[in-house]
Amino acid sequence: DTLIKTLGLSDFYIKNFGGEFTRYIDFQTSVQDFITKLKVISQHLRYVNNKGITKLKRIAFCAGSGTEFIQEAFENGADALVTGDLKFHTALDIVVFDIGHFESEIMILNVFEKLINNYVKVVRAKEHSPLIYPF
Repeated sequence: DTLIKTLGLSDFYIKNFGGEFTRYIDFQTSVQDFITKLKVISQHLRYVNNKGITKLKRIAFCAGSGTEFIQEAFENGADALVTGDLKFHTALDIVVFDIGHFESEIMILNVFEKLINNYVKVVRAKEHSPLIYPF
């Protein structure tokens, strides 16, 4: 939910089709325009598009390691899945965007801080992705 909100796509949220980890939006866009939107979150975006899909109508989201939900997303009519960890042999039927595990989850800290700030003092560690991107 936070990932969808951060991308400014909350108005397009349709529903959770039964899985507790995936969310779906109906949002018509081109793959290229959506890549531009995702680069706001991650400059190290990777994606798979084996079928050469150019237009997206339904997009599934699962922060963190969500490649296990690719089939569920496909069965629920998603053209793409946005997740944080992409494995090599996983995406055959839909576009899968890997925005980075760290990048897909770090934004939830602001939500948690707002929820508990009235009850405890919040001290944040200086978090960063453990992965090194030299280029």
